[in-house]
Amino acid sequence: MIGILFICSPLHQSPSGLRCRARPFTLHFMFDSVDPKQNLPDMELGILQYWKEEDIFKRSVHEREGSEDFSFYDGPPFATGLPHYGHLLAGTIKDVIPRYQTMKGKRVERRFGWDCHGLPVENLIEKEHGIKSHKEIEEMGVKKFNELCCDSVQRYTEEWRSIVERMGRWVDMDWDYRTMDPEYMESIWWAFKELYKKDLIYGGYKPMHICPRCATPLSNFEVTQGYAERTDLSVIITFPLKDDPKTVLLAWTTTPWSLPGNTWLAIGGKIKYVKVKEGDITYIIAEKLVEKVFKDRDYKVVGSIDAKDIVGKRYEPLFPYFVNTVIPRTEKSGKPETYGERVFKVVCYEDVEVSDEDGTGIVHVTSCLGEDSYNVSVKEDVDIIHHVNIEGYFSPEVEDMQGIHVKPEGKDPMATDKIVIENLKKRGRHFSHASYTHSYPHCWRCDTPLLPYTTSSWFVSVEKIKEELIVNNKKTEWIPSHLRDGRFGNWLEGARDWAISRNRFWGTPIPIWRCEETGEIEVIGSRDDLMKRAPIRFSKLTAIRHGESEGNLVPKYQGVLPGTDLTDNGKSQIKELSKQFEDQKINIIYCSPFARTKQTAKILAEAVGAEIIEDERLRELDFGKYEGETIDFSDLAFVKARRAKKLKEDSPESIFHFPGMETWEQAQERVDNFLKEVLPKHKSEHVLVITHADLIRNITHFMNKTDPMKLSHQPYPQVAQPRTFFWDHQNNAQMDLHKHNTDDIEWDGYKRIPEVFDCWFESGSMPYAQPHFPFSSPPNPLSKGEGGLPSSSGGGRKATWGPRPFTGAGGGGRPPGFPADFIAEGMDQTRGWFYTLMILSTALFDEPPFNNCVVNGIVLAEDGKKMSKSLNNYPDPMLLTEKYGADAVRFTLMSSPAVRGEDLRFSEKMVAESMRNVLLKLWNSYSFFVTYANACPEPSRRAAKFDSTGTRKGSKHPLDVWIKAEVQDLVNRMTEQLDKYELSYTCSELDETIDALTNWYIRLSRRRFAGKGEDQLAALETLYEVLLTLSQLIAPFCPYLADAIYLNLVPEDHGSVHLTDWPEVRKLKKDEKELLERSRVMRLIVSLGHKVRSEKNIKVRQPLHKAKIALPPSMPELSKENLALLRQELNVKELAFADDPKELADVIVKVDARKVGPRLGKRVQEVIAAGKNGDYTINDDGTILILEEKLMPKEAEVVYIGKEGLDAAADKGVVVSVDTEVNDELKAEGQARDLIRTVQRLRKEAGLTFTDQINLQVEGADDILKSHGDLIAEETRSTFKDNKGNGETVDLDGTKMTISFAKT
Repeated sequence: MIGILFICSPLHQSPSGLRCRARPFTLHFMFDSVDPKQNLPDMELGILQYWKEEDIFKRSVHEREGSEDFSFYDGPPFATGLPHYGHLLAGTIKDVIPRYQTMKGKRVERRFGWDCHGLPVENLIEKEHGIKSHKEIEEMGVKKFNELCCDSVQRYTEEWRSIVERMGRWVDMDWDYRTMDPEYMESIWWAFKELYKKDLIYGGYKPMHICPRCATPLSNFEVTQGYAERTDLSVIITFPLKDDPKTVLLAWTTTPWSLPGNTWLAIGGKIKYVKVKEGDITYIIAEKLVEKVFKDRDYKVVGSIDAKDIVGKRYEPLFPYFVNTVIPRTEKSGKPETYGERVFKVVCYEDVEVSDEDGTGIVHVTSCLGEDSYNVSVKEDVDIIHHVNIEGYFSPEVEDMQGIHVKPEGKDPMATDKIVIENLKKRGRHFSHASYTHSYPHCWRCDTPLLPYTTSSWFVSVEKIKEELIVNNKKTEWIPSHLRDGRFGNWLEGARDWAISRNRFWGTPIPIWRCEETGEIEVIGSRDDLMKRAPIRFSKLTAIRHGESEGNLVPKYQGVLPGTDLTDNGKSQIKELSKQFEDQKINIIYCSPFARTKQTAKILAEAVGAEIIEDERLRELDFGKYEGETIDFSDLAFVKARRAKKLKEDSPESIFHFPGMETWEQAQERVDNFLKEVLPKHKSEHVLVITHADLIRNITHFMNKTDPMKLSHQPYPQVAQPRTFFWDHQNNAQMDLHKHNTDDIEWDGYKRIPEVFDCWFESGSMPYAQPHFPFSSPPNPLSKGEGGLPSSSGGGRKATWGPRPFTGAGGGGRPPGFPADFIAEGMDQTRGWFYTLMILSTALFDEPPFNNCVVNGIVLAEDGKKMSKSLNNYPDPMLLTEKYGADAVRFTLMSSPAVRGEDLRFSEKMVAESMRNVLLKLWNSYSFFVTYANACPEPSRRAAKFDSTGTRKGSKHPLDVWIKAEVQDLVNRMTEQLDKYELSYTCSELDETIDALTNWYIRLSRRRFAGKGEDQLAALETLYEVLLTLSQLIAPFCPYLADAIYLNLVPEDHGSVHLTDWPEVRKLKKDEKELLERSRVMRLIVSLGHKVRSEKNIKVRQPLHKAKIALPPSMPELSKENLALLRQELNVKELAFADDPKELADVIVKVDARKVGPRLGKRVQEVIAAGKNGDYTINDDGTILILEEKLMPKEAEVVYIGKEGLDAAADKGVVVSVDTEVNDELKAEGQARDLIRTVQRLRKEAGLTFTDQINLQVEGADDILKSHGDLIAEETRSTFKDNKGNGETVDLDGTKMTISFAKT
């Protein structure tokens, strides 16, 4: 393979013939040379272009056609901003798993989605247009406001596409779903109606939280997402008793703004109350709170009073606003009563929370704010009365404060509370007040403080299905596992009915029409239902591609009459399709004049009793001089060239469209003419249109205005597959279900209620609404298309609308891909999307919506704070991608604790380390292989077998056997972990194996690679096999790097590592296991020895005198060869072993105070001291017990401190002590090794190959050359001889030397 030029320019052209499963080939093939200093981001751009030209993503789905499906739900992001690290983290998880499952042989469809509705969009439009209230929106007009929302929704789609693609994520952004599309909204209506039929929907008043800025209620799980610290005022108020004004109740509230709505005082039945005398006034207060409330005042406790003696006491109203207002429900009884007659008294109920821990033990209660207020109103049989409107302003009844916002933002958030307190002082009802800081709920959309508020809403009866929710949750698996029964399970245990209605504008309207006279309601569950209620306004059109014809069996152009006939299979397809229309009234069928379309129309007409009208405008495309010709779409080189042409020209036509054929614009013109003429003739009717695949795309464009280029990349219409549209004659457009189009549909006194759905209901409906269940059979994007010809979208074959078996609404069917095999989102979605998915799937199907759920943590700034643009406290992700590459960012995220649900303190340093320690190591190994393989003499190249099928004869060399066992063990472990969705551990395994390959196998085998004969070839073949396997294993995580390596190792065109099968799991043999155990112990010993050197700032090249090792009994015995290698790797002259680790080091436990401090409190210092003193126990599960406190491994670690005079390091029970004293003899040997390294560097900089011999001259190093000259000459391939080469002076540990050399 000529390979890929890893710069931003187009890729090299390659010879044809490459397949994803390559054939064996021999080494006389030359690999592309590899730059060891390759710029990885530039390489990625080259690979990205290659993927586009080869359509690798679509092919990865197509080539698994007929295999087991693997499904996952891609939660839709809001389309109002650019992706942040949270999106990139979850998006990468949602790319890694599908890539892995594809390589495991499964077919994985991936569609992107957009959450288009809701407050984020509305808030954006309000801000941009200076809109401050509901009233201003209504004055502007709901239609205009919604149109502004619609126009703004996808302003960032191109930026999203660019970022998603650059990050290496494979997801179909052309065949996306949008929550604002009529098909999606129709499925939401269906789901709602199904819940209504199951008696799981009801409307009513309930206490909730509202956002006054958004003027709408929030569901209970939304409230939990927006808590923030806030300083407010609390106030104690006096309430003189009606029958004894000198006796005063002291009540307390933390919401002074709520006091104008006071209707009751509540006390606790178990609280002890006392009478407190101050002057001539007797106060009643909880006994426990007297001292606190009367601090610094002249008072005396004069007696106690039972709660039961306080209940029913009437008091002077705090404000007069509602005293004379008649209670609405009493008007109907004929005996009207005012609030002044029924309320303003003391109550005591068990379900009203009153405490004597703070305040006064007596609390103020309204009828309209919060759950306690609502409960009292119900028990007292009193209508709710609001002194605050839903936008947060005092109502007109509050005469002296009307129009003031109760929870203002700005310079003084306590301004209204201060006004109320001043009013209380004027009325003589103020006792005291104070400020306090607390956690307060804010709107998670706009950060406005929420208000407790009793209002009307529509609810899903979650509490009715709570037991089923808990059971279904038990059927799922979560990463991390504790979330299922912990955070999420606990939330389900306390689940409450879900308020799903919002008093907003841009959303899916709740499909309830209510009769104003009778109050009866009708729920609309489909566009068909709506059309029945406004028939003259709508038409229904179903476009159908003809059944299979003889021309579909042979890939040829057939655009001339009469064309081929239907096959027997095609006739059966249409007969089966006709059953869908048997219960529908269809009078007219329009069809193309071709034989295959007329025969299709005839079968359908006979089934439904319709008239057939042929129309020339529905004919097949005109293919010009290509009529009747066939195309070999298996010629992938030709397909690639045509696709590249389409990408360059950015045209909507198929990649098999040639000059002289009818263009998209020409076909669109005749389709437009047809529809504009026909649709007005069929108001209130359902008509069928039988035509051809490309014409159905034109019909789709006419109806929904989808960009032609985007349509050209969407699934291609399949034979006998219907697609239905509804036309709105009033708006001269496709039926739009938004509020401004449905609110004016009325019948027999029925009008739609004004609310729209909570957008969480919309996203929770995604499993059904994405495939337009149960109305449409979802598209299968990669089957044969018209004439079997390939399209622009898919891997050599036209994508099609493929059938999936299911039954219709209410028929007991399931949506395709339900339940999902896997979903992934952030921790916040445990009380968001995961929750709504579980509610709706349980309510509709009594099944969990997913089998596996990966929950990621939050990505924070390096300092642990929330990432903030204003603080500029985090690196721009795309700048990091430009600097280090997407693979480095991906690997950093996937190897972090964030994929285990923990928070991640993200920094650029982490990405740099991933590139340096993982990606560059693997790249250098690959570069090393190519360099030595290409330098191998011709006869040896012909003898070597680089067989990508894995059928080569294995080497018996111990190093080859070891590294292949390491890689096979990696395959086994990674497969097990990825099957369990354990991503970070998988990355750790990769990291360790790549390190073993680079720093052990290649380094220890260098002489073999530089040698000759069978041993050299065995090393090269082994390294080839290892690199090929590693390219597959790293592919899900680092897709660019994996393909860059693979495409050069496998000398065939049109391939990708992502089209290969995942390496097979194989149980290791006993001798392989023992070999791995010994090698890992040795690597650990060497790592600890190097750690000691690092702490003492001693280079690895510097020989030392002695190392002493202590091994736990469970460690395998080391052979003489192993010990010799250890001495070499530790670079010591002697090696000894200790029987007991305590000979070498003191063992303590180091406790992380930052992690355990919040839990242990004041005891943390005591625990830290005990750990340092050795007072601890290590449990079998890895936890550590100190002073009866159980610490997790992440909270404390075992640390070995070298005995006095010894330098030691330890891990996993292994202790290594190193004598770090360097004498003159050792120093000289170290300088010799430094000299070798310097010469090697100079050779490389001079452009010499490793086989080139040189004459070497070194001045100023006579002693070193005398003692170590032979070693230096051998290692540098040199002869000590005077030469005229350029000299360079270097300083090696204080000794200056001048080095010159010349190639011999």
